[in-house]
Amino acid sequence: MTTNEQLFLESLEKTPGFLHFEDGTSFSGTLNLETSDPRLEKGIWGEAAFTTGMTGYQETMTDPSFLGQHIIFSSPHIGNYPSNERVNQSQNCHGTSIIAKSFSPNKFLMECETPLFTCDDTRALVKFITKKKGNHKSVITTSSLTPSPSEFEKEELICNNLDLVSSKSSSTVINPGNNPIVLIDYGCKQAIINNLKDLGFPLVILGHKAKASEVLDFKPRMIFLSNGPGDPRAYTAQIEEVKKLLGSQVPIRGICLGHQLITLALEASIIKLPFGQRGVNHPCIEHETGKVVITSQNHGYAASKAELTKKFPSKNNILGRELFISYTSLFDNSVEGISSSDHFLKTVQFHPEAYPGTHDGDGFFKEIKSYLTNKSNPVDTSKLEKVVNLSAGYKKDVPYSKVLIIGSGPIKIGQASEFDYSGTQACKVLMALGIEVVLLNSNPATIMTDSEMASKTYLEPITKETLKKIVEKEGVQAVLSTLGGQTALNLCIDLEEEGYFKENNIALLGANTDTIRKTEDRELFAKELATLGYHTGERYSAYSQEECLKLAHDEVGFPLII
Repeated sequence: MTTNEQLFLESLEKTPGFLHFEDGTSFSGTLNLETSDPRLEKGIWGEAAFTTGMTGYQETMTDPSFLGQHIIFSSPHIGNYPSNERVNQSQNCHGTSIIAKSFSPNKFLMECETPLFTCDDTRALVKFITKKKGNHKSVITTSSLTPSPSEFEKEELICNNLDLVSSKSSSTVINPGNNPIVLIDYGCKQAIINNLKDLGFPLVILGHKAKASEVLDFKPRMIFLSNGPGDPRAYTAQIEEVKKLLGSQVPIRGICLGHQLITLALEASIIKLPFGQRGVNHPCIEHETGKVVITSQNHGYAASKAELTKKFPSKNNILGRELFISYTSLFDNSVEGISSSDHFLKTVQFHPEAYPGTHDGDGFFKEIKSYLTNKSNPVDTSKLEKVVNLSAGYKKDVPYSKVLIIGSGPIKIGQASEFDYSGTQACKVLMALGIEVVLLNSNPATIMTDSEMASKTYLEPITKETLKKIVEKEGVQAVLSTLGGQTALNLCIDLEEEGYFKENNIALLGANTDTIRKTEDRELFAKELATLGYHTGERYSAYSQEECLKLAHDEVGFPLII
């Protein structure tokens, strides 16, 4: 560890601090600021907003949509992989503070001018935010006493100040040419600009104060409204300009705040979510195809599904076109996108450009090229895939009343914790379905062997003889083998090959023996991947040190993975 890295770690504990909420709830921690820092005199105010992403700390911290917020990482450790300036989404960090359980020293965090607050219990903080109704205005101070309600009331947050994040120049040409895509920047992420630039069309960026007339002066082939921070309902001037743009009959796209402004311009309302959606693995269903895409999200507001559902069956809107909800969140059933059936208008609430997150949604940008080159087919809205509302409960006919789960095998505390977790969840789900669960596990130091997790628990060696005795005694109808690692899988393969399961009319759940063999045998797994078009590294087997060295010299080459 370098001297600078050591100094960084020491600086994180400079000053004790407290994150206060208006109801008197406080969370303790330490700050990397001196007690005399001017920012601490009036307190560091912001809206508390947590993100569940385990990666992408740099992209998150430089996302302009976090303007005026305390950025809280639910992941316990931030900065444990090197920073890379190429993934920055803007020039600065826009949050009022960065809150995490622990920070690692790296170039980005060491140079960060935004206060870092090491919170003693981020888990409790995130749980509090998910249950707290109303706004999440909060302040970091060095005093353990919560400021008065009047102080909370008079303090204005900067979340809605688009001047701090929007383009400062009147116009910026990214790709020169006539009839450009005009991007209105409300606090645009760099990844959105990069995706639009890569489409190859002329591209111009205008600031958030751009008038509809200024946009239309460019004779754009498409208008694109970017992401941005704050409450969209506060941007009345921008909403009026978007209404004019919708009436101009120029194709339009929007992401996040852009999506919300279009919703408001269509005279539907926006609702504030209880605690927002911020993370990198949020599932959404695309109604046009029925596909589920894993998306990157960062928003605290959403379009009102109730109002859009009422408005969309008719063409009685400013566009005079058939509109429909194109994406829905599978987390909270909120609207994640709207579209016209002729693709003239398309918006998404999530971030198809990712950074951070997966690229499942990048078809949003590919579709732009298809549309502008006349390759898009109209959507038949009568064939849209519907969402099953699982929150209301989902009943499934299960042909088994008693199931045996084989749990994780090693008798070693802390080992095979992933099997313990998945086994525990399986026990809970099956019990919730009314199925009697019999558990076999040789490891008593697990959560799944707690008395309430299964109807009956056997702490026995995981062998064929043990399993047969339990099956005969309990009269189980099915065995779930995929939650106990190789021990359970190999055991079930042996019993299947012996014909034991077939003879006793016992179903093998989770995976059949052919699938188990292919996933456990590296050669078979490589062949299976090859049939799917995936290339894997060359692999060799040696049965002695001499054979290993010969292969290394003659066939493989160094370095080796053994």
